[in-house]
Amino acid sequence: MEDCEKKYTTIRNKSSYTTLFPLQDLNAINEAYRLGLASAAVRSATDTSLAYSTSNYIMNATSEEIWFWTSKLLGVLGNKIDKERVLNSLYVLSGGKKIF
Repeated sequence: MEDCEKKYTTIRNKSSYTTLFPLQDLNAINEAYRLGLASAAVRSATDTSLAYSTSNYIMNATSEEIWFWTSKLLGVLGNKIDKERVLNSLYVLSGGKKIF
């Protein structure tokens, strides 16, 4: 978040802040999607280890991976997939959750 605050306009309130990502900047949109995806994964994680490994995976993923997973989570391409299935896939890919 600190990097985003330095790059983009940020409005601070007493207990929160808003970062304004320019819509014409694909890198800014990618950062916003990355943060949203990481937030969704951490919020739904069942323990801190899973939250850490998944957020680390997302923050180090390629831009293409971020676009792919965000499109799946938001249902942009094709039929919307259940949010829990998308997040579980990310948990497994991050190594934080075993399938067997």
